[in-house]
Amino acid sequence: MAALTCNDVDLFSGMRNITIALTVAALLVQAIPVLAQMPPISSPTSYIKQPFDVQRYTLELHIDDLSSKAVHGKCRITVVWLDDVSKPAFPFHLRNLVPDSVVDATGTKLGLIAKGFPQRDTFHFSSELVNDVHTGDTTEITVYYHGTMISEGGGADWGGVQYADSLLYTMGVGFSNPEVSATAYWMPCYDHPSDKAELHMSVFVPKNNQLLPWQGQTSVAATGTELPVVEHDSTYEYRWVENHPTATYLYALNAGPLHKYEFDSVGNTPVRIFGYPRDSAASRISYKLVPRMTALFNRLFAPYPFDQVGYVNTTKGAMEHQGLISFPRSLVNKRDTVNTTAAHELAHQWFGDYVTPLDFRHAWLTESFATYCEGAWIEEVLGWDTYLKNLENQANAYITKYSKQEGVFPLFAFPRLAPSSNYPTTIYAKGGCVVSMMRMLAGDSAFYTALRTYLADHAYGNATTADMVEVMRPALGAQTDAFFQEWVYGKGWPTLTIDFNETESGWVAEIQQTQQDTSWPVFTTLPLPITLTSAESGLVVDTMVVMTGQTLTIPIQSPENFAINAGKYGRSLLQIVSTTAVPMSGNSLPRVTLFPQPANDHVRLQWSAPVQASLVVRDVSGKEVLLPSTVDMTDSATIRTADLAAGMYTIIIATAKGEQLLPLVVVR
Repeated sequence: MAALTCNDVDLFSGMRNITIALTVAALLVQAIPVLAQMPPISSPTSYIKQPFDVQRYTLELHIDDLSSKAVHGKCRITVVWLDDVSKPAFPFHLRNLVPDSVVDATGTKLGLIAKGFPQRDTFHFSSELVNDVHTGDTTEITVYYHGTMISEGGGADWGGVQYADSLLYTMGVGFSNPEVSATAYWMPCYDHPSDKAELHMSVFVPKNNQLLPWQGQTSVAATGTELPVVEHDSTYEYRWVENHPTATYLYALNAGPLHKYEFDSVGNTPVRIFGYPRDSAASRISYKLVPRMTALFNRLFAPYPFDQVGYVNTTKGAMEHQGLISFPRSLVNKRDTVNTTAAHELAHQWFGDYVTPLDFRHAWLTESFATYCEGAWIEEVLGWDTYLKNLENQANAYITKYSKQEGVFPLFAFPRLAPSSNYPTTIYAKGGCVVSMMRMLAGDSAFYTALRTYLADHAYGNATTADMVEVMRPALGAQTDAFFQEWVYGKGWPTLTIDFNETESGWVAEIQQTQQDTSWPVFTTLPLPITLTSAESGLVVDTMVVMTGQTLTIPIQSPENFAINAGKYGRSLLQIVSTTAVPMSGNSLPRVTLFPQPANDHVRLQWSAPVQASLVVRDVSGKEVLLPSTVDMTDSATIRTADLAAGMYTIIIATAKGEQLLPLVVVR
């Protein structure tokens, strides 16, 4: 190796100086905070954390013409920044209305860009702020706008802004609109359930023939607490203030010749109905038990979380706007005091409003639990047997009707395209059954304790399906993950065959899951309510076993003394596709299979060998409900059950060599 020269030494010295300089520069760069950039906005079925949190919308809305839905107004949006952001821009949604300008708190006009295509669920406007923002900064921007408010249109035409029968009213979500939430149809907002904010609203309506507010003048009922009406030269100003964090889809606006009716308060919570005088008599009957409903849910879940229990009679509905439920006049006029739909919407004040899904993938957290609460209300006023009958009807309707209309899919992240929708019946009918099965597995105390914990942990905030899984873990124990994987994230339901096999020591019921669709799981958390009747004493034992695999064998006295998904314990979402009586080896009676189970208008019997027999159908009391008939059992026979009431029966097949008995379930 050659010796180093002076020039070589100078070269290395210079390189060392350069290295030191670069190191110092790197340390300086690390010391400078890196400002975040604005992320994409959340879609209806996804959540992307935003660097801002909307605190309040302060809306001034002028209704220029009620029937044409023409308006102009301004909305001040107060935002707290959660991160340091370079070139911040606030995104807001507005549908069919024209944003005229956007200004900041100093009056400086801000740039305004439309982003995306109006047909897309993430279409929005973006307004870029003048300066960078830092964590904890508060920004106010005011959007001036005008135009004609619209509804979602299409075949459903439910969400958005409606006008009928002299009433202009909003419906906070749509059934088929891609964006789901529909408050952007009447005010600028970040229209996503993840960002809950207060709403301070002033609505100006023209004076009308000297009539007074709430006495025929066009009055306004809205979300929150009403402040005194302010009279101006040509308008009345209706002011409503909601100081609880509220998802935008739960804001309500109703304007028309409304009257206000007071009902009995629940503690300090007033109960009010807004409607027309012609609806007052029917309203007094239909809403009569709302205070009792409220007291029930207070007791089961948590004290009512808002300032009033309110309903407004509209043409379309029902919709759980926070503190002011839109309720269809068609149901009001039925004068149904039990009014399970009113109970459903009231339950949403806890499940949906108090605790709101983070995005609409989790909509089952609102609809399934509100549907369950219909059953809890039925249990309260009509008793346990009616609660069970309601569950039977719900499960049967889902299996035989709704699953065929909409398709079979999970409760979580369900498809939204036709034949499904933003709110498919599946998340109501199947979901209500699934929640009731949670209750059956957990027991009442643990079940309701878990729900109270869920509401307390996420009060006035958001929750996800994963949050419900965790809160149910103490109640469901080791079954928790499997239960949610099978019943919420999975699809389908258990289809069962039951073989009654006679042995030397008696009979056994062999139950097998026979789901034909391989995408359906084998359910390992299936609660099976069963009854076992003593042949000697007639004593009926109600119990519940959990089917944890493909097959389950239960010793029984005889087929007619055993019933599945029956009795007083509960009801599960399942389908019995056939039952078969298999006599002991050496017995000359044929093997008989009965299907479908449960039956509706008819049931078929098939047997393994020709025989002459008479058929008798008896109810649980032993009374013959279908008179004996002789059939030539060469292959199969059909029994008409259309005239039988829903319930449990026994089919007795009598031959010269003996009798066979098969249980029959009839549903309506």
